Amino acid sequence: ACPLYLAAARQKAAPEPPRVLRSDCSSVWLSWAHEKKAVGALDELEYRVYFEDQAEREQQEEWAPTPHPSLYGTTTQTEIQVQWLAPRRRYRFYLSSRRGGVWSSISAAAEGATTSLRSVERHAAELLTIKPYDSARELSLKCSELLISVALP
Repeated sequence: ACPLYLAAARQKAAPEPPRVLRSDCSSVWLSWAHEKKAVGALDELEYRVYFEDQAEREQQEEWAPTPHPSLYGTTTQTEIQVQWLAPRRRYRFYLSSRRGGVWSSISAAAEGATTSLRSVERHAAELLTIKPYDSARELSLKCSELLISVALP
């Protein structure tokens, strides 16, 4: 048999696209349906999450090749928070899955957008309050909060 034909036959069908659950100014939370495990399958199912910034795609010259979505990460969960996105931007998100060493093709796109930064009073008391944080993990991201690290002698 032709090796190319075998490779094409082994590729899994694309999973359903992810669903956008919510967003803020720098993150979008995605979820998707867990693929059913085949009877007797022992291998773990993995997912790859891809994203594409719509503004960057729209700014490309017509002659430029179509960009490929960027890989955000790999997970065994059915939810993920895509972080470090620009505020007030539209994104497309894609999903692929792997079982038995074979990755599926990429799903259809799910569209989502980040919100704009919160506008608040410039000299509001809450912005001038210094709050100690033991670690960045304790900091819940708020779109108008700034984390400053100060080293004291």
